[in-house]
Amino acid sequence: MTARSNVSSAASRRALHPSDIQRVVDALDMLLDSGNTVVVAEHDIPVAASADWVIDLGPGAGPNGGAVVAQGTPDTVAGGDTPTAGYLRRYAAGLPLLDASENARH
Repeated sequence: MTARSNVSSAASRRALHPSDIQRVVDALDMLLDSGNTVVVAEHDIPVAASADWVIDLGPGAGPNGGAVVAQGTPDTVAGGDTPTAGYLRRYAAGLPLLDASENARH
């Protein structure tokens, strides 16, 4: 019998290069393939889209957040009516996560 480990990670809001994000996802996949349980708190949509299960907290940030507003597979959460759902749909469709007007504000 193989012992299962639980691995958890809290993500930094500092942006990683997309190739670095893929390396993190690949490392997490290796942990999962070895029988580990991985729990990640992450804002990066490609990471969330690669998850087996997403727990979306909200409905807003700070004092306006903290409630579970959606949970399920990425496809299930994408079918909802939350900001995360919209980003998951855009990512799945191959669309930019931010439109041109949002990029101009950042």
